[in-house]
Amino acid sequence: MRKYAIVDVETTGGSSIDNKITEIAIYLSDGTQIIDSFHSLVDPGVPIPSYITSITGIDEETIHGAPSFSDISDEVISILKDSIFVAHNVNFDYHFVRQELKSSGYQWDSKKLCTVRYARKIFPGLQSYGLGKLSAHLGYTNKARHRAYGDASVTADILHLMISKDSLGIMEKLISHGSVHGYIPPNLDENEFKNLPEMPGVYYFHDGKGKALYVGKAKNIKKRVKSHFSTRSGKPELSFLNQIHHLDYDLCGNELISLLHENEKIKKLWPPFNRAQKFNSKVFSLVSYKDGSSYLRHGVAPGRKPNLLMTFNSLMESRNYLFGVAKEYSLCPKLLGLQKVKGKCSWVDSGECEGACVGEESFDEYNKRVEKWHSSITSSNSDFIIIGEGRNSDEKGFVVVMKNLYKGYGFAPTEVNIMEKWEEYIQPGIHDADVQRILNQFLNHNSSEYNFLPF
Repeated sequence: MRKYAIVDVETTGGSSIDNKITEIAIYLSDGTQIIDSFHSLVDPGVPIPSYITSITGIDEETIHGAPSFSDISDEVISILKDSIFVAHNVNFDYHFVRQELKSSGYQWDSKKLCTVRYARKIFPGLQSYGLGKLSAHLGYTNKARHRAYGDASVTADILHLMISKDSLGIMEKLISHGSVHGYIPPNLDENEFKNLPEMPGVYYFHDGKGKALYVGKAKNIKKRVKSHFSTRSGKPELSFLNQIHHLDYDLCGNELISLLHENEKIKKLWPPFNRAQKFNSKVFSLVSYKDGSSYLRHGVAPGRKPNLLMTFNSLMESRNYLFGVAKEYSLCPKLLGLQKVKGKCSWVDSGECEGACVGEESFDEYNKRVEKWHSSITSSNSDFIIIGEGRNSDEKGFVVVMKNLYKGYGFAPTEVNIMEKWEEYIQPGIHDADVQRILNQFLNHNSSEYNFLPF
């Protein structure tokens, strides 16, 4: 006889790595009726966050005197043994139970069945497959919502109904151990994952209303998306995964365009799960001007300024760069804006500054070295096109930079002379500090996969 262990757990948070179980309920079924059950509150051994208490009603007082999970692990493994593990959003409950059993000394694994995914097959077209709305739609009352025994009980009712209506053997396909159903989010259509390309580009996770939850870039979109769903790749946030309803992607042809496109889309969509994104919106501009004595001076100011020389992500980045320039070209740190002092800079006495700050070096001699530095960053590499792979074998992708400013990227047929007709195919972009960083990293690690062509 096949047995189904319908399980629900309440926890201290969304990650099975960092959080613990506070309540567990298991109903053992033969597919038509409950034949055994187990329920227990659990002392997690860690504080219960207030937001969790507001959802479940479980607080420190509730679990006072409750056993630890290790105390009940023998009973849990006994009822789970040789059963199909069933839950609503099964990966959440499954990973928590497996982690707790592992901590208790049990190496346990099981075939799984997700009642969300099963319900999508048996009752297609519903607006929501959340446990509350699904049970209400089917006429079941849950007298203890967000408590393990209440949620597990109504899940068992729904399972029995679905089994009775399953004349096509849908369950057998869903139970198949190790299949794609074992790792993709329960609210995501498996075909959306299966149809992902194994090519470079940008991918999007959307919620049920179509809002972007997360934007990422990848050399291999399908492989990278799969890694988000795998517990073996780190700590997947199950609360995040359960919000994913749809996938989308843009092919970009090569990694450079993928990075630029990702930067653009994150700043346009501001997805909530990109909060830790390395990109930021600040930019600082390096500008040059002549003072009343004709010496070329420099300053760094927030925002994009007219006639800037280059941009930085932070003031610290600009200072580190300018100190290097001062050393390399024997320039005055005061005239570079690095020292705000009256009279001579601190480098005059050591001989590192020729004395331009106090008129001991003529502006002609000093400005020659400044202009040599300017030439190194604005001449040979100021106007160029980077050509790489396109989205298919019939096109090439390209990125245009003019006067050290990013103009955008595009895709053109392989037979087109991109140097002459790039304006017909370009998608205009916005130059900012993050684009500057992306381009700087590319130029410092130029790959043989790209052609670098100065105008």
